[in-house]
Amino acid sequence: MVVVIERGTQFLNTIACLRRFINALDDCQVFTSADVSHCGKRSAIDMALTRLVRKGLITRLANGVYMKGDEFDQRPMAVEVAQIKAKRFGKTLFLDTSDIVKSSNSSTETDSEQTVVFTIDGYSSSFKYGKTKVVLQSKNCKRRAKT
Repeated sequence: MVVVIERGTQFLNTIACLRRFINALDDCQVFTSADVSHCGKRSAIDMALTRLVRKGLITRLANGVYMKGDEFDQRPMAVEVAQIKAKRFGKTLFLDTSDIVKSSNSSTETDSEQTVVFTIDGYSSSFKYGKTKVVLQSKNCKRRAKT
């Protein structure tokens, strides 16, 4: 038996699945693209998420991290987005009070770009969160830098 799928049907199913997922979320709740991987192929999910961002149903916080709501809703602090990104890649984020203070200072509206560094286990990475560059630095790198 051959199943014929009309062109665009997969994409429409992906959008419907994403809308159901997003409607079930609370306002300002954060999710990742990995959370919606059950909705279809990666390319269709990326395209559908981009359209939902343009319509204002969701806000893109960082690569692969989204929030239900528009750009006028209160955004989470950089430390929360860093925790979500680290968890998504199976890393552990090590925090102390100075990290949280630095993160909260960077979340206030400033014109200059800032960099916030958090320690993780695993490989280092970085991402942009608004005008803030968030660096997830391997604790092995910090240990080598001290010696």
